[in-house]
This record gives sequence, structure tokens and C-alpha cells, in this order.
Amino acid sequence: MKSIFYKNLKAFTLCAGFFSLAACKEKSAVRPDLIPPVDNIHTFEVNDFALTVKNLYYDSMWTSDVQYKFVSIGGVTNDPFFGKTQAGLYVQFLPPSEGFTFPTGVIIDSALVSLPFNNFTYADTVASSTLSLKAYQITDPFVLGDGSRKYYAFNKLPYITTAIGSKTFTVKSLRDTTVVFQKDTVGGLLRMRLSNALCEQFRSMPPSMMATNAAFLDFFRGIYLGPDSTVQQNTLASFALSGGSTNTTYAGAQMEFFYHTATNDTLKRAIFPYNSLLCSFFNGIYRNYNGAPVQGYLANQQTLRDSIVLQGYPGFRTEVTVPIDPATIPPSIINKAALTVTLLKVGDDNRFSAPPQLIIRTVKDDGTEAVIDDLLNGDDSTANSSGPAFVGGTALSTLIGGSQYIRYIFNIPRTVQKAISAGKTQLRLRMLIPTAYQGSYRLVADGPGSANNDTKLRFNVIYTKLN
Repeated sequence: MKSIFYKNLKAFTLCAGFFSLAACKEKSAVRPDLIPPVDNIHTFEVNDFALTVKNLYYDSMWTSDVQYKFVSIGGVTNDPFFGKTQAGLYVQFLPPSEGFTFPTGVIIDSALVSLPFNNFTYADTVASSTLSLKAYQITDPFVLGDGSRKYYAFNKLPYITTAIGSKTFTVKSLRDTTVVFQKDTVGGLLRMRLSNALCEQFRSMPPSMMATNAAFLDFFRGIYLGPDSTVQQNTLASFALSGGSTNTTYAGAQMEFFYHTATNDTLKRAIFPYNSLLCSFFNGIYRNYNGAPVQGYLANQQTLRDSIVLQGYPGFRTEVTVPIDPATIPPSIINKAALTVTLLKVGDDNRFSAPPQLIIRTVKDDGTEAVIDDLLNGDDSTANSSGPAFVGGTALSTLIGGSQYIRYIFNIPRTVQKAISAGKTQLRLRMLIPTAYQGSYRLVADGPGSANNDTKLRFNVIYTKLN
């Protein structure tokens, strides 16, 4: 199943206020500024829900979607709770044109692979942090074809194990301005020199291998650009396959060949670009939890837990089940329904940080996700831009026992109202990390059975009885 990218999530406008109930299909939630005081006569508050928690691993993230041309590359060696991560790009390139050939007697001086930097890093993010990468030649013919084949984060392709390029970048160098061919000035660019052996492979390539795009893709099946697994590093960086630079020559992923001939020493450049209509790509992201505390959650995903575990896909998501008992909440107007999530400290949390935003979804009886009702218009047909601000879910800093903690609060009264109106006995909610930057962010939060009342998972409902 394709994972939804939530970078530009839109939402709903809540039916306005206590006196606008007739405008909505069901009894609506009251705006926060109109919540009546709890008097235990007409308006009541409930806090003691018997919440349950499950943490589920999800790796079926579609990463070859040509509509989303951003990829994560890098490695995490020593997250103390979540273990190791490797993220790399499998990508194909095409000649400058069908039928392109290097001139007779060509001398290829150098070859490079380049990617526009998307100006985002995770984990080690200071300017001196390093990203050590290697490039390999793919041996699998993973041609795009009609574009119907999907590649996921867990997919892997075989490649020749002798690297055709390697380089260690600093975060600063990815952001720096670079002077390239004929004094082109480009900012925010990853450029890695490729081996002399690859240059010779292209120099001696028969002209028939570039007569058509298909012939070239059979000759050179692409590059895998991923982390050097022999190097300790903790940086993931985001790169663009296309549209990543204002310099049109370097706006996308490409290989460059610089060459001259024995009779003409003028340096020339041939660009072999990634072409979204003809080239295949995907982002491989591989987790290794061996020996890490989170391994126990992977092995027993159906076990009820007392901690919430979330990780940017591929990784963990959490389901929270809220029981709905008519004896606890009779027919009423739901004024407020807030889920409060407080993070625990599990080691190196400043480096391996929590996201600035969490996403909450409802889970249908068949296990599929649905947009929560609080992000929809009153007719349930469209999202509304004011919904996210109402629902919340942004990271908030809070002081507990003299220490700073991160907390997320979701306000979902309309979702609870609809569940009650539909006669449901429980509401299943799923929390996940936005996937705009694949593989990034993680957190562990306290569960509903915690002995610490300041950090335990809470669900708070304020309702007004119907007369």
C-alpha cells in the first residue's frame, strides 16, 4: 500500500460553535473558546479511560513515486534505542540524447555523479557533521517500463561490490556554493567523483549502446548511492531528483563526463540526466534493530504495550484504542476530546530528535486508515485549511519536575462525537510521523499505565448532556 506523504496535509473547519449544531450532519464539537465550564450538572469531564496501546512496524512505503522526487541518503550507526539505519538511492541515467556518441579518440578526464541537496539533515546536523557515501554500479535491469511496477523502502537490487566512487561530505559542504564547469556557480550540491574504471567503460562503449535509450539502460543499469557501512556516522540527508536547484544545469540528479580529444584539448562536458519519464529510481531504507531495545517491539507487535514507539517510515506507528461506554458518556455534545502524549527520555534524544509534528488518523474496522473527522468540512467531503491548527499535534515544550519534556496534544471532539453517534464501542486511533523526510525522526512516549501522572498517556473528554 502506498504511504501517504503528509508534508502538505490539509484539514477541516469545525462547524462553528455551540449554537450551530443544525448546520452539521451530527452534533458538533464546540470551539475551544466556547467550551462551557464543568459543573457536573450539565457539563462533565471524563479522564479515566482504559486506553490500550499497540506498536506496529510498517515498511511498505512506496519510494519510487515519480510525483515525490525527494530521497534520504545516509547512515545512523548508534541510536541507543532504535539501532542502525542505512538509506540509499537506486537511480538510472540517460545519455544527453539518443544516438549520442563521444568523439573519436576521446579522452575522458573525469566523471561525477551529482544530486541537489534539499537542505535538510537529521541526527548529526551541525556544519562539521559528516556523511560518508559510496557509489556502486547496479547489475539489475530495473527499467521503468510502463511505470506500473512499484519499489518500496525494503527493496534491494544487486550491484557490483567494488565501489565506483566514494566521498565524505560535511553538512557545510552540502550547503556551500560550488564552482563547476566554465565557472558555473551552484549552491547546495552533492558531487562525487567516479572511478577511472568507469570512465574507461564509457570511453570504450560501442556506439550501438547509446543508439537508443533502451540499449543504454541495458548497458549501464544505474548507480546505487548509499552510506559507507565501514564508517561510524549518524547523518541522514534529503536530496532532490529534480527541481532541486535554481541552476537549471544542476536542477536534478545526473552524471557528468568531462572530456577532450588528442587533437583538441578544449574541455567539454556531457550530462547524463535522470529522466522521470524514462528512468527508474527508488529510495532503499533499511533498519537494523538487532540488540537495540526496540527489537522487542518488532518481535511482539500484537502485544499490548505501556509505551508509544514511533519512527519515521519505514518504522513504527502506534495504535491507541479508546473504549466508548454509554454509561460513561451518555448522549451529549462533545465539547473537548484531547489525547495528550508525553515523550520519555531514552538516550541521545537531542541528536535523534522527535518530529515537530505528529499525524493522527482513525482506523477502520478493516484496519485501513481514514482522515479524522476534525480535519474535514461539515459535509465530510473535503478538507479545510483550519483543521490542522484546531487538531494540533505539534511538539510543545513543557516543564515536569524541573526538566524539559516534549508533549503532543490532539484535540478531536468531532471524531469522538461521530463515533458515539454511530454507536461504536471503541475508537481506534493511529499515530505516525510525517513522511516528508523518509526515515527521519523517532520517539518513545509514556503509556496509559504509567505510575507517573505527569507523563502518562491521557484522554480527556468534556461533554454537555443533551436535555
